[in-house]
Amino acid sequence: MTLQVGQFNQLKVESINDSGAKLSEDVFLPKSAILQPIETGATLNVFVYQNKEQWIGSLEAPYAQVYEVAYLRVAEVNNFGIFLDWGLPKQLMLPYKESGGQMREGRRYMVFLYLDKATNRVVASANLPKFIKNRDIELKEHDQVNISVVDFNEVGTRVIINHKHWGIVYKNESFKKLRIGDTDIAYVKKIREDGKIDLSMQKIGFEAIGDAATQIMALLEKNNGFLPLTDKTPPDVIYQRLKMSKKVFKKSIGGLYKRRIIDISKEGIRLV
Repeated sequence: MTLQVGQFNQLKVESINDSGAKLSEDVFLPKSAILQPIETGATLNVFVYQNKEQWIGSLEAPYAQVYEVAYLRVAEVNNFGIFLDWGLPKQLMLPYKESGGQMREGRRYMVFLYLDKATNRVVASANLPKFIKNRDIELKEHDQVNISVVDFNEVGTRVIINHKHWGIVYKNESFKKLRIGDTDIAYVKKIREDGKIDLSMQKIGFEAIGDAATQIMALLEKNNGFLPLTDKTPPDVIYQRLKMSKKVFKKSIGGLYKRRIIDISKEGIRLV
């Protein structure tokens, strides 16, 4: 097999001694990383990284693997580079040339993890546009995606989609408070001709309305058939109670009303 550095590998325990275990592919698993008894011949799921000239294994997952973004804390800055806490005993190096500016100890930054071709070590870069591109997009509208929040601008929240592409959640499509470094689920609303990707924090179209109607019905039944919510209720109150936009709420209760499942009054909505 080919060892996948910076990722998890299925490796066999070849021998065990007082300092740790020797695994297949010449990987060493330190004693401190062995959290439960292991036996010779067992196959383990091991994260592999390099420490000096040796392959080191970990049974614990770091905060991110290669080809992923993560919001990591600067643990130390010295003459050799910037070192990040990524959840493993050996800190993750970010070379000065990849910093994009001053980085201070104790602060967190969004970085991309990759393999340095010269050393085959896992390193990080704060130069996100170098790695995050809106090309070769294998997404379609309504797809569910994972997002990492990068920053905010006048139109909305800029995010990284699936560790690969840039996306934007416009202010009218974000119904929850997001912070830099947050990870969440979003849905592709539109992919523009220039490759820009618009996102929504809730499902799109009929899918959203179907889910929302089911949620409203469940909450009505839980609250003795009545909710003090109407089409005049402020959007933030609706989101706080139902985790959906006012637009989706209005369409959902409209559909339920037409099907004669609920009545709508000035006080709220009630099961028929």
